[in-house]
Amino acid sequence: MASPGDEGYCKEKPSRAAFSESLRGSKDSHEIAETEMAQAEQFFEVVENMVFVRSAPRKDALGVGILRKGTHIQVRGLRRKDDEGHTWVQLTEAEFWRSCEPEVGMDIKCGFALIDGTSLGLGLLLRGPLSDSELLPASTPTPEAVQKMVEERNRASEERQMVIDQRRMRDAEKRLEQERVERQTATAEALEKAKAQGEATSAIKRNQWAHTEGAAPPQGAILLRSTGRFINIKQSQDPNSQKVMRFECRAGMQFCIKSGSEWQGPQGGLWMEHATRPAWLLIEDANHGGTLLVNEADSADFATVTIDFLSTRGDIRVFEAFVNVKSSVKSLNSHLCSETGLKPKGTFLFTTRPPAQGMPKRQDMMQAHESLFSYDILPGTQVPLYLLYPFNFEGDYLGGAYLPEKK
Repeated sequence: MASPGDEGYCKEKPSRAAFSESLRGSKDSHEIAETEMAQAEQFFEVVENMVFVRSAPRKDALGVGILRKGTHIQVRGLRRKDDEGHTWVQLTEAEFWRSCEPEVGMDIKCGFALIDGTSLGLGLLLRGPLSDSELLPASTPTPEAVQKMVEERNRASEERQMVIDQRRMRDAEKRLEQERVERQTATAEALEKAKAQGEATSAIKRNQWAHTEGAAPPQGAILLRSTGRFINIKQSQDPNSQKVMRFECRAGMQFCIKSGSEWQGPQGGLWMEHATRPAWLLIEDANHGGTLLVNEADSADFATVTIDFLSTRGDIRVFEAFVNVKSSVKSLNSHLCSETGLKPKGTFLFTTRPPAQGMPKRQDMMQAHESLFSYDILPGTQVPLYLLYPFNFEGDYLGGAYLPEKK
């Protein structure tokens, strides 16, 4: 007979008579006798169709294996009793490896089986201890068999763990994909809002302060044209008024101004009085150094430039300006970024629509040092340009105004 030791190998099983003799001849304490009994190996026969192996000698302990009828199981000699007085046997380490299969990740290395479940309505579960003559030849596992069982069990455990890891990986990938879809949806909605805003701005046909195109100005008045999509107005006869309102307009729209009505504000801005209404219009913004309204007589070299951002949701009108064709692409780009919040290093301008797939050629991009005129942007014309901004358009454009609010 054999029983696994610390190394998982079996040793010869002592007979019951030899075991009793060792107890009678022992001069050590009762504790030593109990230790020897616990280490001794005995065999029981499973007499019920199915007997559960528990992780502890309790009927509510975790099930870690099943014993089938007719099986001879190897157990330790010392019995265990639970709080209800039921007697349990503990499987040897070799029997545990042979008969049990704990879940992956459980640190369980021993099992217990109830001998008699009559009080629980289960009847006698195990018969024994068996005599030497009753033992089946295959009852005692050999060292090789134990080692093989350990290897097979470890391999099965690794395979189950691999399945669990793969499932977790798939779940993580699904979560990442869901997050990506949600980000794409939020981005698409942001671009739709930006597109709608751009279309609404482009649809502005009239401004209540503007002069009718082609009509002669009143006597003593001059015509100025807006260089951008906004004008700043003080609706008061007093230029010292602190209330300034901003109105949308079309780039190049005409405004009728009283000749010689220039007034320098305390912050350096140049204002002029409206020719027909009690209001003052900002001509030059000293804080940003920009000209907002230019004299009609000085606009002979000006053209209207529109810039559309190319997005996955279609073109978005992001900029429109009345600019001097002799100015540089860098100047136009600075004006664009100042108005939209985009970053100069991330903007790429084109006179023709770049390809939808792949990176455009460098020679197709407008170069910063070149003048607009060199790209056939001629005075008096309206020219569409195209913007590629491959980094974070929806976050940078107008400070992320169209992104959904963070919860």
